[in-house]
Amino acid sequence: MSIRTLFGCRTTTDDARVRGLQIDLREAREQALTLATRLRATIRRADTAEEALDQMRAAQRQGHADMVAEIARLREENRLLRRDRESALRQLDDALGYDAKTLATINAGGNSKAAA
Repeated sequence: MSIRTLFGCRTTTDDARVRGLQIDLREAREQALTLATRLRATIRRADTAEEALDQMRAAQRQGHADMVAEIARLREENRLLRRDRESALRQLDDALGYDAKTLATINAGGNSKAAA
């Protein structure tokens, strides 16, 4: 501290320095407020993006679960259709009166025609 400051005698240079420091302080405060505002906006955007990502992941998991359930349903439907087809073929064979030897001959003939 200078002697002039101790005794209340400030010079013009001191006043200019004080004003300069006050201006610098105001600018630093404005910058801090601007940066704080930007930071809050960035945090809000990051939170929104994180929520959207969580929703997307949940939808993806649900979609996967739905797909697995649909595959299981289709497999069961396929099994039932095969069973019904086998039953219908047996009923047809019984109605036509074919024995096992005749059916084997028909199947062999059908396969050889398909191969030709």
